[in-house]
Amino acid sequence: MRLKLYSLVITLSSILSYGQFFSSPPSIDGTIDSGYGIGTNGWAMGWDDTYLYLRKSTTGNEPVVIYLDVNPIVPVSGGNNSNGNLAGITHWGITPILPFRADFNIYWEDSYLQYQTANGSGGWNTAVAVGVSERTNAGGNKECRIPWSALTGSGRPSALNWLGYCNSRPGSGTAFIYHQVPDAALNPSGTVASPRFHGYYSIVNTTNSGTTNPFGANQISFETRAAYTFSASQPATVWDMTINAPSGTEDLLIERNVEIGNRLDIASPFSRFRATGGNRTITMSGSNGSIRNSGGTMFGEFSGNTMSLVVSGAVELFSSGNFIDFRNFTINNSAILIANTVQMSSNSGTGSFTVNGTLRTTRSNGLFGTNDFTIRSNNLNLTLGANSIIDYNALGNQNITTHSYANLVLSGSGLKTLANDTTITKDLTVSSGCQLTVNSGQNLTVVEDLIANDNVTIENNANLIQEGTINTNSGAISVKRNSASIMRLDYTLWSSPVANQNLLDFSPNTFTNRFYVYNPSTNQYNTIAPSTNDFEVGTGYLIRMPDDHPATPTVWNGEFNGVPNNGDVTVTVANDTYNAVGNPYPSTIDAEDFINTNSLTEAIYFWRKTNNATTSSYATFTLAGETGPEASEGDPLGLVPNGVIQVGQGFIVKSTSTSINFDNTMRIADNNNQFLRNSSEIENNRIRLTVTGANGFYSQVLVNYRSEATNDFDATLDGRYLNDSPNAFFTILNQEPFVIQARALPFENTDVVSLGFKTTTAGTFSIVLNQKDGVFTDNSEIFIKDNALGIWHNITTAPYEFVSEAGTFSERFELVYQEALSVDEALVNANSFIVLKENNGLTVRSAQEEIATVNVFDLSGRLIASSQNNSSTNVVIPLGTTQTQVLLLQVITQKGINLTKKVIY
Repeated sequence: MRLKLYSLVITLSSILSYGQFFSSPPSIDGTIDSGYGIGTNGWAMGWDDTYLYLRKSTTGNEPVVIYLDVNPIVPVSGGNNSNGNLAGITHWGITPILPFRADFNIYWEDSYLQYQTANGSGGWNTAVAVGVSERTNAGGNKECRIPWSALTGSGRPSALNWLGYCNSRPGSGTAFIYHQVPDAALNPSGTVASPRFHGYYSIVNTTNSGTTNPFGANQISFETRAAYTFSASQPATVWDMTINAPSGTEDLLIERNVEIGNRLDIASPFSRFRATGGNRTITMSGSNGSIRNSGGTMFGEFSGNTMSLVVSGAVELFSSGNFIDFRNFTINNSAILIANTVQMSSNSGTGSFTVNGTLRTTRSNGLFGTNDFTIRSNNLNLTLGANSIIDYNALGNQNITTHSYANLVLSGSGLKTLANDTTITKDLTVSSGCQLTVNSGQNLTVVEDLIANDNVTIENNANLIQEGTINTNSGAISVKRNSASIMRLDYTLWSSPVANQNLLDFSPNTFTNRFYVYNPSTNQYNTIAPSTNDFEVGTGYLIRMPDDHPATPTVWNGEFNGVPNNGDVTVTVANDTYNAVGNPYPSTIDAEDFINTNSLTEAIYFWRKTNNATTSSYATFTLAGETGPEASEGDPLGLVPNGVIQVGQGFIVKSTSTSINFDNTMRIADNNNQFLRNSSEIENNRIRLTVTGANGFYSQVLVNYRSEATNDFDATLDGRYLNDSPNAFFTILNQEPFVIQARALPFENTDVVSLGFKTTTAGTFSIVLNQKDGVFTDNSEIFIKDNALGIWHNITTAPYEFVSEAGTFSERFELVYQEALSVDEALVNANSFIVLKENNGLTVRSAQEEIATVNVFDLSGRLIASSQNNSSTNVVIPLGTTQTQVLLLQVITQKGINLTKKVIY
């Protein structure tokens, strides 16, 4: 098929090229040689590299007058062409006004041929007669040739404009014009002494090709202060149209639709197009056309008639001075409008700018704005068709302010920056040579394809959101994701938002034995060779910080490079197992949607543990809420689970089938790193408690009274404690530890929630109320009941401090909502004090009671140390270094209560 098409193109080209360019010189004998281009009324023209050949059939000895511009300028009636004149030469009493600045005139009779050149001062040089060998008159067929050297001073020009007419020859005041080219309907006729021509022909390319037809490109130029009408009798198709009023105001009244194949020039601030007799349309159909506006009103409204412009080809729009004013402007499907230094508006009434094809602009600011922008917003409605393309192609930086597109192309060079959240309903193409950055806090939505060339950057806390079920993106991008302030030996559970990201390339300075995958069979992390393995889509990897990372808390800047993941993602797993998965997209996803899509019944767990932390490795999220530390308590990603799964975030889930699934419906625009968010409309009544204490102890629980919860285990609501640390604070449900517990509504203040606590280190601890909402917002009746000491403490007024030995305590605390009917003196017993061996001595601490005296005895009853007259909750007894032995401590409180505690020292 391609070979046949190629042959056809060659054949057509050969046919078209045999026309105006003579391959061998014609005979100047009045006959029509095959190299001529043929017009109406006996006109013919052709040329070779040496001569311009002309032929005209006449009746009798009527003169033929031809004007040429061999140095065409834009606009044809203006500019600085010093060799061109708008006033012609007087022949037989007629002095025409020309539509272009002519620089050559030919006058021709049966027995006479002459030419004149413009003198550069608005006049004409003396006529030069041409010899008889260069002309003939055979039966009324006039034929001649003029050397190109006479026209140009050198050789064949690349382009020229021209027109011609015949003169009736009578004396002054009675002569008239006929047989004009272009067609007589375009030009004046009759006995007009100074007729004004508007039509002419343009030879846009004199080379040997199909574009050389000297009668093929009708053109029109209006140069006057008067109003003229482009009437219904004039041609529907022209090549160029020019309007140029040197002063005052010129209205060109358009009473028919017209198609322009090349160029439209509004050459002065005084020029206006107006529709008359109905609404009118000018269609720009050329493949390399232009619209040039020098400050005039381009298309307004006149007597209730609107003037519209349609681009159906490829057109470049230029404007200087004022903006372009129009009523309706449409770029058709597959058409291109290049609008670089243009202001567009519809000041004369509400207008529409409709883009169905391509709008290309170098503007630094997008489509809308004030006078500095491509399109002014006053009275103008912009419509981008379903297949429209906006192409920003500046050779430099562009700040793109418009926020909605069908297709968006970024080309040219420099940095392209989105000033707002941006939505593209089809494709985004970022051409090589330029860069696109989506800044932190911004959201870029590309419904269909992203076509990149290693030149798109999604900054930390920015999002690329897409739709569809398959990934048809192409080209690599960079997705940045920062850690929180973590230290050299800390870990993060990562997941890649791009395809084929190598593990070691992601963190090249991490020791190669510090990359891990989760083993669902053993619930342990196993090492993986990072240099030969890429991130698998939707899988989480535990990676230690680079070995050159600071030992003090410092943000690490992660960067993923590859084709952005998109569409449905399935991770194959074994049913009823824990698995490390991860957000596969360069955008945040909704955790609740993820849970519901996968029919999960257990919590999801996020890695949050810093190196050597004494608490759980995970923060927990269910539909009932979340628990986890603040960033300052050691969360690598600043993670307090909140229903948002971050870009690059890995996590642990327990499967309910043989697959874990992600899809684009889960993707959301969240830019706040982490924040408490409740996207559900279900009623929440939450209490969040945290225990802090010795050696960095930190643990959090959430109790939430919700309408769909029961006081038994609720799938997707209750979150088990993974029991991955010997230090923890938890609620107890059915004799199991939970860090999130959903409770039934309606809330009753008689409800009791058991709280468990375990620690490997004795010390002083504090239970803190972090959050209360719903029915608890204004409720101060929330108590921590210490069963060991018989204390009801109102947690809404102050944290509850207590001391504890090492061990597990599943019955010591309860969360209650009413105080005891009668409160006796708080119990003072062995649980009221702890004894710590430290600093070559013993430290006795009490959370509630002040200590007066501490006596230390050995097992024989001998007093070996004593501290008296104290009034403190913390008493230190120096003992020095002794052999390990059992000691008895006698503690006497300020209230005189005497207790004995056995310790090993």
